[in-house]
Amino acid sequence: MAFSQDVIDRVWKRQEGRCAACDKKLVRKNRGKQGRGGWEAHHQRPVSHGGSDSLSNCAILCLGHHLKAGHGGNFKKRVSGGEKHLKARNRSLYTELGKALKGLHWKW
Repeated sequence: MAFSQDVIDRVWKRQEGRCAACDKKLVRKNRGKQGRGGWEAHHQRPVSHGGSDSLSNCAILCLGHHLKAGHGGNFKKRVSGGEKHLKARNRSLYTELGKALKGLHWKW
């Protein structure tokens, strides 16, 4: 599933074009691109775990934090220890990311 353009636009405005985890300034036109200001829209609760494509489940993350959350193509191949390790690592990273996102209070 994917977020609608309206949801992404509203989240971009809510976060003032910054990563929700590290507050890094992002470049609007660099969605999904490597390099300066690259970013991606992130499901805070994965769709596979009951999450939706709603505004409340969307966060804009720099590519570094999006990769840390377990996204980005061949991520499984790059993590040593296989699928079991990946699941444990993702739980840990989602906990870390959740703590960073939990303290945010969105202004509308």
